[in-house]
Amino acid sequence: MNDIPDSINGISSDSVITIYLLTLWGYPASLCQLELDKCQHGATPEPADLKPYILFIAGEYQRGCSKEFLQHSAALLQHTGLQQAILQLPQPG
Repeated sequence: MNDIPDSINGISSDSVITIYLLTLWGYPASLCQLELDKCQHGATPEPADLKPYILFIAGEYQRGCSKEFLQHSAALLQHTGLQQAILQLPQPG
C-alpha cells in the first residue's frame, strides 16, 4: 500500500481529497473554492452564501480546530444567530 504524501502541489493532501470528494458528490463549486482558498492563503473568507460557510466550519470543527479559531470565525460573521451557534460549540477535540 502506498503512503499518501503530506501535500500535493503545495496543498495538504487532506484538503485535496476533501475538494475532490466534494466535487465528486456534487457540492457547489463555491464550497470547493472556499476549502482551496483556506489552504492556499490560510484565510477564511466570509462567503455571501452561508451554507458553504456552515459546511466549512463543520469540517474544521471535525478536524479539531481550536476554540480561538471558532471565536475568530464567529467574529467574521454579521449573522448573530450563527455567531452564537459557533461560539456555543463545545471545545473541539
